[in-house]
Amino acid sequence: MKLPLLILFLLVSSESWGKIYLSPGVSATLPHKTDELNSEGKEFVDFKVGLGLNLDFEIVLWGPISLNLTGIWRGGEATSQYDYTNKNNPLDTAKVGGIKTNYSSILGNLGARFRFIDFEKIKSYVGGGLIRGNQYLTYDENRFILTNGDKIGYQEKEERSFQGHYMEAGLELLAGKGGSLRVSGKKSKIRTDKFETLGNRELTIHPIQLTIQYVHPIK
Repeated sequence: MKLPLLILFLLVSSESWGKIYLSPGVSATLPHKTDELNSEGKEFVDFKVGLGLNLDFEIVLWGPISLNLTGIWRGGEATSQYDYTNKNNPLDTAKVGGIKTNYSSILGNLGARFRFIDFEKIKSYVGGGLIRGNQYLTYDENRFILTNGDKIGYQEKEERSFQGHYMEAGLELLAGKGGSLRVSGKKSKIRTDKFETLGNRELTIHPIQLTIQYVHPIK
């Protein structure tokens, strides 16, 4: 019984307890590919550099430990190995490589951070947590017609949900009036539901995201 009371006392007595930060920012996702390969040994999706917007909500639990909830939108271009069979007509198929594709994701992160450097003008942290979101793929119709000659089996876009986890590390520098500038890196592992346009396959990807944010204290 003494241990829970001690933990509660430390939480309440900590000067940092209950502090809340709201951090808007921009991000870049480095090129990455799916783990899954087609019969020719090519990745089903080859993602190019993507750009994104981030909004991070963080509440300090005690001292160096905080919880964070982050919303992210990101998008860019990719190349896909299109592989589709119409469920209602198995003869209606299309398998075309090198299709130019636009991708985007809307996702949320729920995690925790630990600040192992926590000075007034400089802070550094590591963290991790869970990811859930949706992945959107939109295929270049003109490229598809040029390659395949017709629209048989063509499906313009597809959306699938995904889940996964991530690890992150960041550095914060005081930027005046209590706010700070945060530079961070995040590595994720994501598993999607099955994409019908990619051979009815689940996809595994490992995006790395670099982010710059302004950390604004709101309490």
